[in-house]
Amino acid sequence: MKNICKIFGIIMFIMVIGFTMTGCKNSTGGGGDGITYGPIELGEDPTLSSGQQVYTVSFPNNNSVLYTPYAGANLTVKAYSSDVGTITDGKLSLNLGIPSDGALAVLNSTNLNNAMHNNYNNCAASPDTVKFVRIYSFGTDAIQSSGLRRENTSVTNASFTVQEMFYFYVAEDVTISGVANTKVIDSINTTFNAFSLALKKGWNTVCETEIGGGTTATRSLSLSNPSSLKWVLEPDL
Repeated sequence: MKNICKIFGIIMFIMVIGFTMTGCKNSTGGGGDGITYGPIELGEDPTLSSGQQVYTVSFPNNNSVLYTPYAGANLTVKAYSSDVGTITDGKLSLNLGIPSDGALAVLNSTNLNNAMHNNYNNCAASPDTVKFVRIYSFGTDAIQSSGLRRENTSVTNASFTVQEMFYFYVAEDVTISGVANTKVIDSINTTFNAFSLALKKGWNTVCETEIGGGTTATRSLSLSNPSSLKWVLEPDL
């Protein structure tokens, strides 16, 4: 998200404000927007990908996003100091596994604020003694990449929509929440909507949707797993 915002902060500054309101659904199955949705609660030891295509992303002009199938070297994918997958001939195999206790932290307000990039006010968990780990970007041994993420970006005239996936592991059922906040990020006045999400023991999918145009944007969190998201090796900007 941060790298994409840097690009769009430059592009959108000179464009007329406009919005295309689309977002995450809070259900599985098919949506009225034509997008299908996978499971939200993934369990203890989920396989996230068995041969899905990996892409790189570029922005040829102000009104387009280009996803190109990755055709580079085979890579190892890492999370919480462990090897969790591989990219072979451009295809991803990834199994999250059960994190060791040493990879987990207590889900108190400080750690939750950090996990949410300090974008929301008064982040809290109930109960606040549950252990957790959050994955936003998977590490790889690619030299010129900031990581592997699951995302989708679309641009229409003077607006853009960015969706990205957070993977939350919690050792027990817990509800996390945060109060709305507004920040300026890369010259974009960004509103972060309040959230309250009930996470189940094991891995959960949390989708962040950013909708923006001109010099404003809004970000929202939901329990959602849209199939339209792609596995993307982000450029190291």
